[in-house]
Amino acid sequence: MHHSDRGVQYASAEYVAILTQHAMVLTELLLWPCPLTWLENWLESRAGIEPYQGGFLLHYLDKVIYPDISATTLTITAVIICALNLALYVRQIAIQST
Repeated sequence: MHHSDRGVQYASAEYVAILTQHAMVLTELLLWPCPLTWLENWLESRAGIEPYQGGFLLHYLDKVIYPDISATTLTITAVIICALNLALYVRQIAIQST
């Protein structure tokens, strides 16, 4: 593999990560169901398991990790974390472009 081929792979991975983050921010802000939750529920129903309602975090982790935090706080925190992560990616790409 040539050095330039690795650069293309890393750039492609960065763009996939950025697009995924955009999609997840939109999912949070527009209250769309998470594609992974949809997939999990579909697979559970195919296996004869009653799918749960709601999001992954609220279903599996809410009472254990976030006992007194509202769903709104979780959503706002998730959006902030995604936005910060996206800003770091954009900054890194800008630095590499110069």
